[in-house]
Amino acid sequence: MEQLSPPKYVKGLSIKFGESPFVLLAQFAFNASKQKWLKHEIEHVLSIAKQGDYHHLVKTLRQFSK
Repeated sequence: MEQLSPPKYVKGLSIKFGESPFVLLAQFAFNASKQKWLKHEIEHVLSIAKQGDYHHLVKTLRQFSK
């Protein structure tokens, strides 16, 4: 998975395995926007997350969270 350059992370976000994919994507987008991420950065991460199965989605969102 490709990281943004420079690497960015959504701080204080807990990605819980078993949660609805829609909820996880919405939580990530909401928190990223509150932390002043640009719209295209958020869309890039969400696009990568949606390219695979549920495990891929969780792994991707965790990669961009701290």
